[in-house]
Amino acid sequence: MDDNKLMKFSFILALLGIAGIFILADKIDLKNSDINGINDKIIEKNIKIKGYVEIVKSNSVVQIVTIKDDTGVIDVILYGKARIVKGSLIEVNGRVSKYENKLQVNADSIKVLS
Repeated sequence: MDDNKLMKFSFILALLGIAGIFILADKIDLKNSDINGINDKIIEKNIKIKGYVEIVKSNSVVQIVTIKDDTGVIDVILYGKARIVKGSLIEVNGRVSKYENKLQVNADSIKVLS
């Protein structure tokens, strides 16, 4: 096989691999976590939590949504606007972070369940 054909073959395989990763990423579902299970050991890890909206604060850049489940309370940070109202049950997929010595979840996606 000459170098040109090998290069094309490698490029096509790389594109197929990237496409496969995107397809599989949509299929992977995180396990639900309890809020009290969120701690310093899982900072920068992806989690999924469900809870009822207690407080919604927003400015032009972010929304800070405080949610509560049976085990605890945590702030969820949303960049952009979402229609979330107090009392709604929401599911959050996001990454655990710490800001001003307080744990929070930076939301990648939010689904309003009720």
